[in-house]
Order: sequence, then C-alpha cells, then structure tokens
Amino acid sequence: MASFNKVMLVGNLTRDPEMRMLASGQQMVRFGVAVNRVYKDAQGQRHEEANFFNVTAFAKQAETLAHYAKKGTLIFIDGRLQARTVMNDKGESRTYHDIVVEGFQFLGGAGKGKTLEDEEEQAA
Repeated sequence: MASFNKVMLVGNLTRDPEMRMLASGQQMVRFGVAVNRVYKDAQGQRHEEANFFNVTAFAKQAETLAHYAKKGTLIFIDGRLQARTVMNDKGESRTYHDIVVEGFQFLGGAGKGKTLEDEEEQAA
C-alpha cells in the first residue's frame, strides 16, 4: 500500500526562529506557526479558533528562515509531519509532532511582516 505524508499551512510565526547547529554541522531552525480557522456554527454565530504547530527546517532553508522570518511573519509552509520522542527530567518519554519544511514562501511582500489578519482586512 502506498503512503503519503504532506502538510500545507498558511499562518503567522508565533515566535522568532531559533537557529541551532547539529553535531553533523548542519543548521536547523525551529519556530511556531499559528493557523486561524473562522467558521459559523449551526445558529449562524461566527467563531474563530487558532491551531498552533511546531515547525523545523534544515540546511539552506533554516538559514533563510532565521535571517528573514520573525514573529508575526505570514508564511506558506509545504512539508511533512514527523514524530520525535524526548525524555524529560523524570525519565518519562514525550512524543512531539513537528512539521518538517520541504518548501516555503513568505507572503505579504518582502520584509513587510504582514499578518494573516492584515491580509484579510486588505481583501475585505
């Protein structure tokens, strides 16, 4: 049976990217992305909810993101879902699910740091 693991998101960075150097010498960056969902319930009431995702990028993409992205930047991310397990101080294992970047695009113009809300207001 074939397998498929693909994630596409448009959202805003929730924190500045944090650059790290792996033991292999490869660069890695981690940051968070918030994706807002607006919907109407059965009574016609408008609701908004936010979902938060941890994102990881490597190599040249990590370098580019660390240099140009900042908290609030609107971004399109194309990637895959990956689980990682970490032991905490008590010796318990915790599993986290990250989105690993395979491609991305800054949205809202170069260096403008527009948010998703800015784009929605402009479209209205």
